[in-house]
Amino acid sequence: MPWVEIINGRLATSTKPLDWERLFRDIWSNVTKAKGERVRIMIYRGGVVDSDWAIHLHRATDDRPPGRTGLGIKLADLIRPMALVDHSIWIQEEWRVPFEDPKTNFSNE
Repeated sequence: MPWVEIINGRLATSTKPLDWERLFRDIWSNVTKAKGERVRIMIYRGGVVDSDWAIHLHRATDDRPPGRTGLGIKLADLIRPMALVDHSIWIQEEWRVPFEDPKTNFSNE
């Protein structure tokens, strides 16, 4: 079952962008080198608000996620003193009803 743990942060605008970029590069390096846990990390920066960042921890397990993971909690706690944080779990839905191709509902005009 594919699922993702998302940590969204709206960072203080008074923080220097290079400091945040360095922090997120460090997170990326340390998480991807962690042993024993199969996780794919993606880090996004807001397209409209530069101080918005999101860390996505992608996983696939046989069971439903048990809730927030230890890694997710640590990452959220790391940025919480410097940002407003939203921490959530999302499960990829496996649709059982066949849908039409969504492109057929849009015209090129």
